[in-house]
Amino acid sequence: MNKDEIKEILRLHRLWLQGDKAGRSADLSSADLRSANLRSANLRSADLSYADLRSANLRSANLRSADLRSANLRSADLSYADLSYANLQKTIFDKINWLAWIGITINHLGKGYGYKLVNAKGEGVYNGGLNYLKDDHYEVPTVNANVNEQCGAGVNLATFQWCLSNKKADDNRILLMEFAVKDGDKPNVICPVVSDGKFRVRKCRKVGEVDWNGNLLKQ
Repeated sequence: MNKDEIKEILRLHRLWLQGDKAGRSADLSSADLRSANLRSANLRSADLSYADLRSANLRSANLRSADLRSANLRSADLSYADLSYANLQKTIFDKINWLAWIGITINHLGKGYGYKLVNAKGEGVYNGGLNYLKDDHYEVPTVNANVNEQCGAGVNLATFQWCLSNKKADDNRILLMEFAVKDGDKPNVICPVVSDGKFRVRKCRKVGEVDWNGNLLKQ
Protein backbone atom coordinates (compact mmCIF):
# COMPACT_ATOMS: atom_id res chain seq x y z
CA MET A 1 0.00 0.00 0.00
CA ASN A 2 1.58 3.31 -1.05
CA LYS A 3 1.68 6.61 0.82
CA ASP A 4 -1.12 8.22 -1.19
CA GLU A 5 -3.48 5.30 -0.56
CA ILE A 6 -2.75 5.40 3.17
CA LYS A 7 -3.23 9.16 3.25
CA GLU A 8 -6.64 8.88 1.57
CA ILE A 9 -7.76 6.08 3.91
CA LEU A 10 -6.79 8.18 6.92
CA ARG A 11 -8.58 11.22 5.50
CA LEU A 12 -11.83 9.31 4.99
CA HIS A 13 -11.47 7.69 8.41
CA ARG A 14 -11.08 11.10 10.03
CA LEU A 15 -14.29 12.27 8.35
CA TRP A 16 -16.06 9.10 9.52
CA LEU A 17 -14.99 9.74 13.10
CA GLN A 18 -16.40 13.25 12.80
CA GLY A 19 -19.75 11.85 11.67
CA ASP A 20 -19.37 13.09 8.10
CA LYS A 21 -21.34 10.93 5.63
CA ALA A 22 -18.55 11.37 3.11
CA GLY A 23 -16.21 9.47 5.41
CA ARG A 24 -15.57 5.78 5.71
CA SER A 25 -14.20 3.65 8.53
CA ALA A 26 -10.65 2.53 7.79
CA ASP A 27 -10.59 -1.11 6.67
CA LEU A 28 -6.94 -2.13 6.68
CA SER A 29 -7.50 -5.77 7.46
CA SER A 30 -4.76 -7.95 5.94
CA ALA A 31 -3.08 -4.84 4.52
CA ASP A 32 0.65 -4.84 3.83
CA LEU A 33 1.84 -1.96 6.02
CA ARG A 34 5.41 -3.06 6.54
CA SER A 35 7.61 -0.07 7.46
CA ALA A 36 4.67 2.30 6.87
CA ASN A 37 4.94 5.74 8.46
CA LEU A 38 1.80 5.99 10.60
CA ARG A 39 3.26 8.27 13.20
CA SER A 40 0.51 10.18 15.06
CA ALA A 41 -2.11 8.66 12.74
CA ASN A 42 -5.68 8.63 14.02
CA LEU A 43 -6.75 5.00 13.59
CA ARG A 44 -9.27 4.91 16.43
CA SER A 45 -11.73 2.04 15.90
CA ALA A 46 -10.03 1.07 12.62
CA ASP A 47 -9.92 -2.53 11.38
CA LEU A 48 -6.28 -3.62 11.31
CA SER A 49 -6.91 -7.30 11.87
CA TYR A 50 -4.32 -9.56 10.19
CA ALA A 51 -2.45 -6.50 8.92
CA ASP A 52 1.31 -6.78 8.44
CA LEU A 53 2.69 -3.93 10.53
CA ARG A 54 6.24 -5.17 10.90
CA SER A 55 8.63 -2.24 11.49
CA ALA A 56 5.77 0.25 11.03
CA ASN A 57 6.13 3.65 12.69
CA LEU A 58 3.10 3.87 14.97
CA ARG A 59 4.67 6.25 17.43
CA SER A 60 1.97 8.38 19.13
CA ALA A 61 -0.70 6.80 16.91
CA ASN A 62 -4.29 6.72 18.17
CA LEU A 63 -5.23 3.02 18.10
CA ARG A 64 -7.90 3.26 20.74
CA SER A 65 -10.55 0.54 20.23
CA ALA A 66 -8.81 -0.58 17.02
CA ASP A 67 -9.14 -4.20 15.93
CA LEU A 68 -5.60 -5.57 15.84
CA ARG A 69 -6.42 -9.25 16.05
CA SER A 70 -3.64 -11.37 14.58
CA ALA A 71 -1.80 -8.27 13.31
CA ASN A 72 1.97 -8.69 12.93
CA LEU A 73 3.42 -6.01 15.21
CA ARG A 74 6.98 -7.27 15.41
CA SER A 75 9.52 -4.42 15.49
CA ALA A 76 6.72 -1.85 15.18
CA ASP A 77 7.37 1.41 17.05
CA LEU A 78 4.42 1.80 19.42
CA SER A 79 6.03 4.38 21.69
CA TYR A 80 3.34 6.63 23.19
CA ALA A 81 0.65 4.96 21.06
CA ASP A 82 -2.82 4.81 22.58
CA LEU A 83 -3.85 1.14 22.57
CA SER A 84 -6.63 1.56 25.10
CA TYR A 85 -9.43 -0.95 24.49
CA ALA A 86 -7.68 -2.23 21.35
CA ASN A 87 -8.20 -5.88 20.48
CA LEU A 88 -4.72 -7.39 20.82
CA GLN A 89 -5.68 -11.06 20.61
CA LYS A 90 -3.15 -13.26 18.84
CA THR A 91 -0.55 -10.48 18.65
CA ILE A 92 2.81 -10.29 20.42
CA PHE A 93 1.04 -8.24 23.09
CA ASP A 94 -1.65 -10.80 23.86
CA LYS A 95 -1.60 -11.41 27.65
CA ILE A 96 1.74 -9.65 27.97
CA ASN A 97 3.19 -8.74 31.37
CA TRP A 98 3.15 -4.95 31.07
CA LEU A 99 5.43 -4.52 34.10
CA ALA A 100 8.07 -6.50 32.21
CA TRP A 101 7.37 -4.28 29.16
CA ILE A 102 8.62 -1.23 31.07
CA GLY A 103 11.52 -3.13 32.65
CA ILE A 104 10.16 -3.76 36.15
CA THR A 105 11.08 -7.23 37.40
CA ILE A 106 9.59 -9.12 40.33
CA ASN A 107 11.82 -11.17 42.65
CA HIS A 108 11.19 -14.62 44.11
CA LEU A 109 9.42 -13.03 47.09
CA GLY A 110 6.85 -11.42 44.84
CA LYS A 111 8.25 -7.91 45.33
CA GLY A 112 9.54 -5.25 42.99
CA TYR A 113 10.86 -1.69 43.02
CA GLY A 114 9.73 1.51 41.40
CA TYR A 115 10.40 5.22 41.75
CA LYS A 116 8.35 8.20 42.86
CA LEU A 117 9.09 11.67 41.49
CA VAL A 118 8.15 14.33 44.03
CA ASN A 119 8.42 18.09 44.42
CA ALA A 120 9.98 20.00 47.30
CA LYS A 121 6.82 19.46 49.37
CA GLY A 122 7.10 15.70 48.95
CA GLU A 123 4.03 15.50 46.69
CA GLY A 124 3.79 13.98 43.22
CA VAL A 125 4.76 16.43 40.49
CA TYR A 126 1.43 16.01 38.68
CA ASN A 127 -1.12 15.35 41.41
CA GLY A 128 -0.63 16.41 45.01
CA GLY A 129 -2.17 14.87 48.08
CA LEU A 130 0.14 12.43 49.82
CA ASN A 131 3.38 13.65 51.35
CA TYR A 132 5.93 11.00 50.42
CA LEU A 133 8.63 12.52 52.64
CA LYS A 134 6.64 12.17 55.84
CA ASP A 135 6.28 8.40 56.32
CA ASP A 136 7.78 5.13 55.13
CA HIS A 137 4.60 3.21 54.29
CA TYR A 138 1.86 4.41 51.94
CA GLU A 139 -1.56 2.97 51.30
CA VAL A 140 -4.67 4.20 49.51
CA PRO A 141 -8.22 2.82 49.74
CA THR A 142 -8.41 1.64 46.12
CA VAL A 143 -6.35 1.38 42.95
CA ASN A 144 -7.82 1.86 39.50
CA ALA A 145 -7.74 -1.65 38.03
CA ASN A 146 -8.49 -0.60 34.45
CA VAL A 147 -5.35 -1.32 32.43
CA ASN A 148 -6.71 0.86 29.63
CA GLU A 149 -6.41 3.95 31.82
CA GLN A 150 -2.88 5.36 31.73
CA CYS A 151 -3.43 7.40 34.89
CA GLY A 152 -5.78 6.55 37.71
CA ALA A 153 -6.35 6.25 41.43
CA GLY A 154 -3.54 4.68 43.42
CA VAL A 155 0.04 5.40 44.40
CA ASN A 156 1.54 6.13 41.00
CA LEU A 157 5.11 4.91 40.58
CA ALA A 158 7.39 4.80 37.56
CA THR A 159 10.69 3.70 36.12
CA PHE A 160 13.83 5.71 36.81
CA GLN A 161 13.94 6.78 33.17
CA TRP A 162 10.39 8.14 33.39
CA CYS A 163 11.36 10.21 36.43
CA LEU A 164 14.35 11.67 34.59
CA SER A 165 12.19 12.58 31.59
CA ASN A 166 9.46 14.19 33.71
CA LYS A 167 11.55 16.33 36.06
CA LYS A 168 9.73 19.64 36.53
CA ALA A 169 12.09 21.69 38.70
CA ASP A 170 15.57 21.63 40.18
CA ASP A 171 14.19 20.83 43.63
CA ASN A 172 12.41 17.66 42.47
CA ARG A 173 13.47 14.46 44.23
CA ILE A 174 13.30 10.75 43.43
CA LEU A 175 12.27 8.15 46.00
CA LEU A 176 12.81 4.40 45.72
CA MET A 177 9.70 2.38 46.60
CA GLU A 178 9.23 -1.33 47.28
CA PHE A 179 5.91 -2.97 46.48
CA ALA A 180 4.37 -6.43 46.53
CA VAL A 181 2.59 -7.86 43.51
CA LYS A 182 -0.23 -9.18 45.67
CA ASP A 183 -2.24 -7.51 48.43
CA GLY A 184 -3.49 -10.61 50.19
CA ASP A 185 -5.41 -12.49 47.50
CA LYS A 186 -5.90 -9.36 45.36
CA PRO A 187 -3.56 -7.66 42.87
CA ASN A 188 -1.61 -4.77 44.35
CA VAL A 189 -0.12 -3.56 41.05
CA ILE A 190 -1.79 -2.26 37.89
CA CYS A 191 0.37 -1.50 34.86
CA PRO A 192 -1.43 0.12 31.91
CA VAL A 193 -1.34 -1.25 28.38
CA VAL A 194 1.78 0.01 26.54
CA SER A 195 2.71 2.13 29.54
CA ASP A 196 5.31 4.85 29.01
CA GLY A 197 6.89 3.86 32.33
CA LYS A 198 4.11 4.52 34.85
CA PHE A 199 2.20 2.03 36.97
CA ARG A 200 0.18 2.21 40.17
CA VAL A 201 -0.10 0.30 43.42
CA ARG A 202 -2.41 0.30 46.41
CA LYS A 203 0.37 0.13 48.97
CA CYS A 204 4.13 0.40 49.03
CA ARG A 205 7.12 1.04 51.28
CA LYS A 206 9.68 3.79 50.90
CA VAL A 207 13.22 2.41 50.80
CA GLY A 208 14.97 5.76 50.57
CA GLU A 209 15.95 8.57 48.23
CA VAL A 210 18.16 8.25 45.17
CA ASP A 211 20.22 10.90 43.45
CA TRP A 212 19.77 11.86 39.79
CA ASN A 213 22.32 9.23 38.82
CA GLY A 214 20.19 6.52 40.40
CA ASN A 215 22.36 5.93 43.47
CA LEU A 216 20.69 5.32 46.82
CA LEU A 217 21.55 8.09 49.27
CA LYS A 218 22.66 7.37 52.82
CA GLN A 219 19.85 7.76 55.31
